[in-house]
Amino acid sequence: MSQPAGSRGRPGRARQVGDPGSPSRTGYVPPGWPEEVLPPAVQDWEQSAVAWMLDYGPAEWRLEGYETLRNHPPFMAWYFRQVTEADLTAARKSWRALRAVRNVPDVEQHTAQLQGLAILGRSLRDRAQAAELVERAMTGELFVPRL
Repeated sequence: MSQPAGSRGRPGRARQVGDPGSPSRTGYVPPGWPEEVLPPAVQDWEQSAVAWMLDYGPAEWRLEGYETLRNHPPFMAWYFRQVTEADLTAARKSWRALRAVRNVPDVEQHTAQLQGLAILGRSLRDRAQAAELVERAMTGELFVPRL
């Protein structure tokens, strides 16, 4: 998976959360980690990840009947990555199909549609990378800075 725009060569970061004097409130996160999600070393980070996935996942995940998904963050992270990657695939396919259209009656509108899909595609690409990182953290992978 490609890196998000602007992150190439950018090292991860240690994010300070809450009381700066508390070592348990700092954690390293790799490039592409979602800003809305606390670092994995921080207490309650999984709840912040679930909230992030609920914000960007399908709306019905908040409904009754989806408790199993919400109550099992590692499975939710895996499924969220699947959904996000499917959305990215659909956006890329749509962009290619729209780009192939010939004899466009409104060139400006066509260009605006292509630009909109390109923006959506970049956003979904970044989210897919973030989803993969969150899923890896949910399954116990530890992220450490590279020298």
